[in-house]
Amino acid sequence: MTEIVTGNGFELAVELQKNHKTFAIPAQTVLQAAVVSRDNKTLLAGPVNINLSAPGTDTAASMIIVQIPAALTSQITRYGPAKLEIKMTANPGTPEEFSHPSWFIDVLIVKSQIPAVPSGL
Repeated sequence: MTEIVTGNGFELAVELQKNHKTFAIPAQTVLQAAVVSRDNKTLLAGPVNINLSAPGTDTAASMIIVQIPAALTSQITRYGPAKLEIKMTANPGTPEEFSHPSWFIDVLIVKSQIPAVPSGL
């Protein structure tokens, strides 16, 4: 299970699939990611927009890079199993199959025990 350490930036390559197949992410699509509780009732961090120009992204093969900055993970106060939610909102005119689909990935929230070093040291 992928770990998210509070106070650290988080990056994960994710291959999205529909019906167990990769697909081309439609142009002008907005993808967002958030960390949510295991029962999906509580938002823990985010949402953040996914940069479809990030190194490692391949929209033709539905490969994205989810990045959640340390400033957001440091706000998480619940630890243990959680989920990474990815939501797609396609532009008008895109086939209905791409309208608001979501994916969930199991993650583990781990509390960092090492305090941040003050800048300048």
